[in-house]
Amino acid sequence: MNGPLKSIGIELENIPAYLHSRAVTAGFQEFIEALTLCSVIDKKAIITYPEVQKELTYVIKENEEDEGKTIITLLPHNDYMLGIADLTGELMRRAINSISSGESEDCFHSCQVVRDLYTGYLGLFGIGKELARKMSTTRANVSKVEQAVYALRVR
Repeated sequence: MNGPLKSIGIELENIPAYLHSRAVTAGFQEFIEALTLCSVIDKKAIITYPEVQKELTYVIKENEEDEGKTIITLLPHNDYMLGIADLTGELMRRAINSISSGESEDCFHSCQVVRDLYTGYLGLFGIGKELARKMSTTRANVSKVEQAVYALRVR
């Protein structure tokens, strides 16, 4: 997880992270989408916010004898939620692709994760304009996956 995210943490070390959130929000969302997709594929589970925040904690050493200082790249909760919402599109594509490769269990699992995410987001009130906008896309992803699963079951 070194690289750009570590650089963000170093650059914003003594500055309130929310002052620069608009500059990095899209990158954080894409990062969360990719990281969570890998977690769903590898572990069959969504990586939690505390787990992600732990991954974004670095120890910077000036030299070998130095204990180093800890730098944390602060991930806004909203960016985490928006990245997870974007995940439903990737899972929808994964479900449909898994049908063509004959991996029906992956399709069923992806379908269930998309449904669970959508159901979870439905329970949120005052979620903000961006997340509310993504909800219609998430609902469309649920519908597409359910249609694919239905077609698979009927066959």
